[in-house]
Amino acid sequence: PYGLLIQKLDLPLIDGKVYHWYMANPSALLWWLVQHLVYFRNFFCAKVRGEVGKVVLYEDEATPGNKLHWHNPREMLCWYWTLAQFPAWYRSRKHGWFVLGYIKTPILKKLVGGASGMAKQILHFFWSSTNHNFDKGIFLSFDDVEFKFRARLHCIIVDGLAEKKLCSLKEASGMKCCADCKNVLTGPPHKLSLIHI
Repeated sequence: PYGLLIQKLDLPLIDGKVYHWYMANPSALLWWLVQHLVYFRNFFCAKVRGEVGKVVLYEDEATPGNKLHWHNPREMLCWYWTLAQFPAWYRSRKHGWFVLGYIKTPILKKLVGGASGMAKQILHFFWSSTNHNFDKGIFLSFDDVEFKFRARLHCIIVDGLAEKKLCSLKEASGMKCCADCKNVLTGPPHKLSLIHI
């Protein structure tokens, strides 16, 4: 009922074209897991059923091969997601995180907004009014039981470099961090206290 498991997300490129990014559809994945895997269904219902889910997104770069090489075209950005209600022992294992998708870094650099623009598209996919909205809820069913699962964004886990790219911050080169206006201002802090870009 929630479309294909692997779905296409159209990401706008700087040159005006569109890149078709193939990702695992979270709604379809949850529906399939609850329908077909009894052990996951029991675990999921015990931890999440009856409460609003807390979605945790995780984004990091991966570099196969020599990480120190000056040119690595295989470098990619990886996106995963999980629910904060899952216990720590489960989230610390590979099955505790669902793969959302991967994109090669050379393609990411051509996207409108880069990593930040991609994050915007992913968040719209999870909580948009045109798709199956996690905020309004998706229906999951097994046997003769049907229940509504709702979820909101809890947090996005990133490292320092990814935070810089994700939030379009200047990071260490600035003196005052202002994530509200998505920038870091340079200059003496006492002169910048009321300035926002």
